[in-house]
Amino acid sequence: MTNEQATRRREHYESFKANSVLWQTAKRVYHSVLDKTNKVDDKLILFSSYFGGKYACNPRALYEQMLRDPKYNDYRFVWAFKKPATHPERYRLHRLSLPDSKRTKTVKYNTIKHRRVMMKAGYIITNSITPDYMVHQDGQVIVQTWHGTPLKRLGCDIDVDGNENMTIEQIHERYMSRARKYDYFLSPSDFYTEKLTSAFALDKAGVEDIILQKGYPRNDFLLNYTDEDVKRVKAKYGIPEDKKVILYAPTFRDNHLNNRDMPQIPLDFDRLKAELGDEYVILFRTHYLVRGEVDFSAMDGFVLDAIAEEDINDLYIVSDLLITDYSSVFFDFANLKRPVILFTFDLDEYADEIRGFYFDIRTLPFPIVMNQDELVDAVKNMDFHYDDAYKAFNEKFNPLEDGNSSARVLEEIIREK
Repeated sequence: MTNEQATRRREHYESFKANSVLWQTAKRVYHSVLDKTNKVDDKLILFSSYFGGKYACNPRALYEQMLRDPKYNDYRFVWAFKKPATHPERYRLHRLSLPDSKRTKTVKYNTIKHRRVMMKAGYIITNSITPDYMVHQDGQVIVQTWHGTPLKRLGCDIDVDGNENMTIEQIHERYMSRARKYDYFLSPSDFYTEKLTSAFALDKAGVEDIILQKGYPRNDFLLNYTDEDVKRVKAKYGIPEDKKVILYAPTFRDNHLNNRDMPQIPLDFDRLKAELGDEYVILFRTHYLVRGEVDFSAMDGFVLDAIAEEDINDLYIVSDLLITDYSSVFFDFANLKRPVILFTFDLDEYADEIRGFYFDIRTLPFPIVMNQDELVDAVKNMDFHYDDAYKAFNEKFNPLEDGNSSARVLEEIIREK
């Protein structure tokens, strides 16, 4: 860690200590209001994804499954968003050809109104770390879906001091404290269960039994999508029918958390266009923690900006090839049995100084490239087969994905009280 990074982390920690007073005040307010509220409403479900940033991932899949299933007709729903105005109070679920749900409301994330719903909801379903001030009411069910199979080490498993904002000890404490609030933690595999148990120290807290291993709801769509879904997405992005699609979806870097604007992209898109533009277009999608915009207007339709796409599943189904680095996206994309290339230009730094991995990525059944020359060569000379190594990968990491995970999960978590 550089001196500049260390200084920024000290400044962030001082800010954190100051803000912790505000957090404690928020918690006291939360409790004081809580004492005056009515009992928990068993038929009210609160959803959020990516800290209110998106309508996506496992919470979305579970919500849409409830809309489809008449057994949940008497439930009401609230979605928490940072920008509710961009998410209408009644969704037109075009993907599923469903009518608007009159039972769904929206609320601005992390406001008093959001907290009131958080106090009252019989079920809270989220895919991100919950706020410090949130308490678990008697009769409430809190479901942590998380948002991807981990390749990068998480929480209490992180042993590389590469985060700009928190020390290893602070990270560990953050994850351990949250785990004690959850009633269910979703998992799609034995591997996932093992890593979440250690990352959130579920064993130390004596709550290993909260893991619900029934598959990953968000992957149901990858097993159930239709030709009409593909046409819809291609039309949205203006993808020519005669072009193959590359999805480029890199992850974020922990040592750049204080500057979340678009990082330096380690690709020469002009050169890529010259070498691959006759056959391919690129959908460019960043991690949700990365903000900013890139001007691709000079690319003449070769690079398509998909940064704002809420649900990456739509990008998966139109993509012939995924290029990523250390993101968990390849675990989900593998359900489509399509080729993956890992562009790991900073592999040693990421493994040794920034985050670290749960296993050696060189054991994955995907080609690894370190620079653009190798990347172009891998794309041009691709001879893809869904071989035994790829099958073994899916058997390990996606063994339960059959398109019905959402229904199985709901059968377990939604019970008459």
